[in-house]
Amino acid sequence: MNYMYESFASCTSIVYENENGDVVLGHNLDYYFTVPMAHSIVLVEFYKGGKMLYKAHSVAGQIGVFTGLKPDNYAITLNQRETGDIETHLKELFINRVYPVIYNIRLGLEKASTFIDAIGFFSNVELGSPCYFTLCGTKHNQGAIITRNPTNVSNITTLQADDGGDGWFLVQTNSDRDLKDYEIYDIRRFVGENRMRDIGRKEVNEGNMVDEVLAKFPNNNELTILSSFVRPQTGDFNTTMWI
Repeated sequence: MNYMYESFASCTSIVYENENGDVVLGHNLDYYFTVPMAHSIVLVEFYKGGKMLYKAHSVAGQIGVFTGLKPDNYAITLNQRETGDIETHLKELFINRVYPVIYNIRLGLEKASTFIDAIGFFSNVELGSPCYFTLCGTKHNQGAIITRNPTNVSNITTLQADDGGDGWFLVQTNSDRDLKDYEIYDIRRFVGENRMRDIGRKEVNEGNMVDEVLAKFPNNNELTILSSFVRPQTGDFNTTMWI
């Protein structure tokens, strides 16, 4: 279970900033064995010295987390990035003893205090597998998608809410952002982007992001276990289970 991300994970992540300056992170968790997985999902609060450090989604018995929230600071979630080189990933995990990606999220939530610190940590930490990290802060334009190779950054895309276009939101699934829709078979990212445009920055909120994007096919599909949204400004961590 602690290496489940390295075998398969097919998710949708969204970060947006509305006209009021609220920055919100949304996420769909897709995975095989949906029913037993759904029955094992837990929302955990991590404490140190009597103070809560962060909240996170995990699976009972797992040492890592998928989505984490550090109240008043930032939130982060994970999407798998395919490279086709699973032998190298397994070597890193089992021979070179690199931590699984989901455990590195937990380490980041413990070590990185602010959104800027988190960008630095998740850009530089050594990983066993490539991935996409989606981060959400509390201030203007504090949203980013970090496309990671195991040892370095491939790309960082940030919110550009003042560009007069679509820069107020970012949608990530499981393909690199420089690929066009006709270059990949998975249409989830492009459908999600179109639906966010349809909602618009003026009308968007946590409810219609879930109802109109995360809850609809193809972003919600036979592998979707849950949809969640987190808002670091308020500490909200809301989850809808579909199983």
